[in-house]
Amino acid sequence: GSEQSMTLMDAAWQLSFFHEKVLAVLVLLTVILIPVLYLVSLIWVYSQIHNSGSNRLNRYFLRLMEHLKPWLMTDVFLLGTLVSLVKISGLAEVRLLEGFWGFSVFVVLLLYVYERAKRTPIWDYYMAASRPNIHVQAGMTANEQDLQTCPLCHALNAKDADKCYQCTEPQKTAWWRKPGTTLALIFAGAIMLIPAHWLPVMETVRFGNEQPATIIGGVTELWQAGDRPV
Repeated sequence: GSEQSMTLMDAAWQLSFFHEKVLAVLVLLTVILIPVLYLVSLIWVYSQIHNSGSNRLNRYFLRLMEHLKPWLMTDVFLLGTLVSLVKISGLAEVRLLEGFWGFSVFVVLLLYVYERAKRTPIWDYYMAASRPNIHVQAGMTANEQDLQTCPLCHALNAKDADKCYQCTEPQKTAWWRKPGTTLALIFAGAIMLIPAHWLPVMETVRFGNEQPATIIGGVTELWQAGDRPV
């Protein structure tokens, strides 16, 4: 008959309380702080589009947005929460309150904003005047034309450029620029996909009984339990 409620901030706090401080910091950063920083940067950048010229602050927020994009994990957190709620519902009655639905709407809107911002040539509004005159030829790679793509903003730069003309990101000759690296990573990922799905990812011990769980087994269990959308 005892009840316990939890907010989004409590998720990180409870993890820290149960000695999972690293995971608590990851949740706090990727679910709360980084999305807030991304949205603040986005608001600033779009509010300054019609102002003439490009200043250092605008470029800083543009770079910050690009660095934060890979760390927006709200959708991953929501999916993990749904799976956890299914597991908990076998032990206790779970009621989803306003905070959960509000966070769900926030996740959908954030994904929509992210996709819209990704398709908007936002750099063009600020850097059109300072863009170098680079001629590219169709059918040839950037490497064959002595060009390189910036790993942050994807602008074309000269192959010997020290930093990107657009976002000022250092243009170092990285290991992933070597020919064949992308193909090697694709094959490595495809090979690791097999053991990742079929080998146990965790083991639950209950009353002395060990129950290993795989990703495929978890999907099957959710389907058989009637939680097919999850």
